Amino acid sequence: MGRWPVLGFLLLAGCASGQPNPAPLPPDLQAARQTLLGSSGPIPMTVENAPAALGPDAPGTVARLASDATAWAAAGFSPVPTGQAASQRVVMRFGESGGDACRQPAPAAGQAAPERLTAALCDGTRTVAESVGIGATADRVSAERLVAETTQRLFPRLGGNETSTSGWSSGAPGVWLGGAIGSGGGSGAGIGIGF
Repeated sequence: MGRWPVLGFLLLAGCASGQPNPAPLPPDLQAARQTLLGSSGPIPMTVENAPAALGPDAPGTVARLASDATAWAAAGFSPVPTGQAASQRVVMRFGESGGDACRQPAPAAGQAAPERLTAALCDGTRTVAESVGIGATADRVSAERLVAETTQRLFPRLGGNETSTSGWSSGAPGVWLGGAIGSGGGSGAGIGIGF
């Protein structure tokens, strides 16, 4: 009779997530994700060699797109000039990398094509995590998609549910409650937590 509550709990816990456990994230991406989740306000973001395809306020556009890509974390980004950035910041560098994004600004490249983007989370001159994206074309739609996808790789959502057009599902963490009654007259309850 004592085994039925345990069996019911295990069944509920196993079904709660509906999917196998995700592979653990590499340490750098775990650190980036923790920084995002632990931020008390917008994270400063510098945008280097922003392409003309993103319009006259490219830094603002890039920060908005990156914020939308990490909306699941209720966190965002705020564009700041390169020389005024805080120690902890995100650098979005379009075009060829030109060296370590956290150590030195990229040399001006004029109107860089938006086919390549390096996104780096910096802590002073140390690179915490980095993500590189390659776009398909040089138009605005491709550039916007490149920003969103590169940001999502830098700040991965737990579980990596890649089911929406933006690259992540819009599901939120949840808790499920349930109960089970055994044929021997015993009963049980279970709690499942999913992300």
